[in-house]
Amino acid sequence: MVKLIVSTVAVLMLSTPLLAMECVGRSKAIKDCPNPIFKVGKYTENGQQRKRMFCVCQADFAALNRMPNSDSEKLQHKMEIEIWSKRFALTPDEFKALISR
Repeated sequence: MVKLIVSTVAVLMLSTPLLAMECVGRSKAIKDCPNPIFKVGKYTENGQQRKRMFCVCQADFAALNRMPNSDSEKLQHKMEIEIWSKRFALTPDEFKALISR
């Protein structure tokens, strides 16, 4: 399994030039994440679409992938999405696409 992940990452890095690896999650390191998922995320920079490689710890964002029920949960959900998207220089929609399953 590890060989498959490493191979996939290597292929993606070779096929998408100049990708910056960044681990998106509350975990301090990839080893702290039980099931990291490697994704190429799209973001906008100076009006142009760009791509970069991300390591996403899905377990860290499980709550953000669920729909909130109450108004207070909706507000909390929106604020968390905005905080995390700014942290990684993404729009809220780009961040939601990155952490979605």
